Amino acid sequence: MSPSDWKVPPSAQPKPEDYAYDLEHALSSVVGIRSIVPADAFSAETLGTERAGNGVLIRDGGIVLKGAQQLGTGAVFSDAIYISCIHPLVPGDEAYAFAVAVPANAPGLKIYPRRSYASGATSAFDYPLSSRFDEVDALIVLDDVFVPWENVFCYRNLQLCRDQWWRTPSHSYGNHQAQVRYAAKLRFLMGLTKRMCEITGNDANPAVQIMLGEMAAFAKF
Repeated sequence: MSPSDWKVPPSAQPKPEDYAYDLEHALSSVVGIRSIVPADAFSAETLGTERAGNGVLIRDGGIVLKGAQQLGTGAVFSDAIYISCIHPLVPGDEAYAFAVAVPANAPGLKIYPRRSYASGATSAFDYPLSSRFDEVDALIVLDDVFVPWENVFCYRNLQLCRDQWWRTPSHSYGNHQAQVRYAAKLRFLMGLTKRMCEITGNDANPAVQIMLGEMAAFAKF
């Protein structure tokens, strides 16, 4: 791209003398991109099949990320954040097929956590779960975050991006902690429900017993 290709008035264009670097060289690294992705691509429904935009080619030292990722559970307590895609991807989704580790204090990285439920809990007795066991989720925003190649584990590789989850124990480990967490909460809710039924005298009601039995079966499973 050269200044003659710009669609803005000359008065609005940057002046080379105002910059300490070679402005012409920097502008020549900006490229236009236009592509058509398959209709069954993962992102086709939300982003459409026709894509157009621009990007900046950075030095050989790494890549630059710009976008957002949800959700980053525990990101506010992390030293580094692993960013990738676990959803199925198809040809045309290469831009989403990457995996990187980004320091939480990297320039351009912002963490927007939701408000903790514990902040509204008046006592641990009335709010036994939210006052102590809240898992704060967060939106991770990357505003031109530079990631050196040594922190890039996968780049525009659909096969590798998928295999990191399904051909290693990664997905199993992630699901294991989630299932343990849900099972513990379900058992707590089962005991709480049973106690409420005893207090109200409904625990002998056949219909209630059926529902309690189903809950107990799920909790045991």
